[in-house]
Amino acid sequence: MEIFVEEYLAKSVPNTKQWVEKIIDKCARRIKFKDAKIGVFLTPGSNGLEDVNGIGGYCPSSALVEISVDLNHPNFDFDSLKLTLAHELYHLARRQSGIKIGESTVLECLISEGLADRFVYETYGLTPVWISKLGGTDAAKLLKKISPILDEKIDDEIYNDWFLSGSKKLGVAKWSGYSLSYALVSQILKKDKKLNSISFLDVPAKEIADITTLYDKV
Repeated sequence: MEIFVEEYLAKSVPNTKQWVEKIIDKCARRIKFKDAKIGVFLTPGSNGLEDVNGIGGYCPSSALVEISVDLNHPNFDFDSLKLTLAHELYHLARRQSGIKIGESTVLECLISEGLADRFVYETYGLTPVWISKLGGTDAAKLLKKISPILDEKIDDEIYNDWFLSGSKKLGVAKWSGYSLSYALVSQILKKDKKLNSISFLDVPAKEIADITTLYDKV
């Protein structure tokens, strides 16, 4: 792995590269990924990272993971970084298996995000800050709302409405997509205790389960 840490960040937090190496090493014991570039950059101002411990993550391709850091956020530390980077490393490995997460359907996005957050939980015993634990009724309501667009191509508007800012028009709260995706994947994994996020690393979402039936009895 090629690790790049922005110069000012490297000087301000000298342990940053070592933190990244430690996280990669731990994740690599569970999943395999090919060489890629891991870039850690400062973000101007808070840039929307206030509620995610000052750390944002993005995996735009099978060769790159970008981590954005707000150094002024009081919660920027190893514990916050490990959850975001582990999430993105799962995306990296899934992309390297040939699955195009961000260029595919809403269904693929839902399952891929849920799997990435389950990987984080299985690796560190914690869920990221953007996950709210949903009861069956709440999950069923959200699933009913999103079901009509599951086969549509994910785009910036859908992603913003469901995974980022939320939508008053749709009645969808901030980060609802992440919470729903985690609930869906957790329901799928409950079917067999031998299954985990790694079981589905290279399996397209459409082959994993008919998620519209997961909360039929709620």
